[in-house]
Parts: sequence; structure tokens; C-alpha cells
Amino acid sequence: MKPTEVTFEAAGKTYRLCFSMNALCAIEEATGSAVSDLDLNRLTTVRLFVWAGLQDHHPEVKDVKAAGAILDAVGVKAAVELVAGALGAAASVEGGGNPPPAAAGS
Repeated sequence: MKPTEVTFEAAGKTYRLCFSMNALCAIEEATGSAVSDLDLNRLTTVRLFVWAGLQDHHPEVKDVKAAGAILDAVGVKAAVELVAGALGAAASVEGGGNPPPAAAGS
């Protein structure tokens, strides 16, 4: 597992969330905004991040609705923490770049 990845379990399955360059670009393409401008207080944003972050290792999660079903098993708070943790890991390994978006409640 790369240091930019985090694993989590949902509904009895282990998932690997990774914010690779392709994942980050998919988020920017979908939103038309820089990753650093996005707000994790929006559930649609969290769901999009999870979908994009799963694509490297779980391409069977075909769309954001499938990612949303996974999030139902995890819960909102845990999902936000997973995304923030994976983005923080990616930023620290990559040497910075755009800071991760603000976590919920900040």
C-alpha cells in the first residue's frame, strides 16, 4: 500500500482510498474547481471524493451513487475523516501542492 492511501471497511469489504493525480484530476474535471477550493461540509463533495479516490483500486465503483452506497455503510462522520486523512497523506508525501479542502466543522 502506498503512503498516500488509506484503507477502510464497509459492509464486510475492505476498500483502498487513494488520491492519485488521476483521482484529483477527476474531481477537478467533475466540479470545474480546484481541489483546494472544495468544501468537505457538502455531502455531494465527500461522495465525489470517495468515488474518485476508489477508482485506482476499485473501478467497479462506477459512479458517485455507488460510492454513496458505500458511504451509507460507513457513516458521514467517518467518510469525512477518511477523505481528510487520505488527502492529508497525499499532500504530505507529494511535498505540499494544493492544501486539502477544509474538513467538516472547520
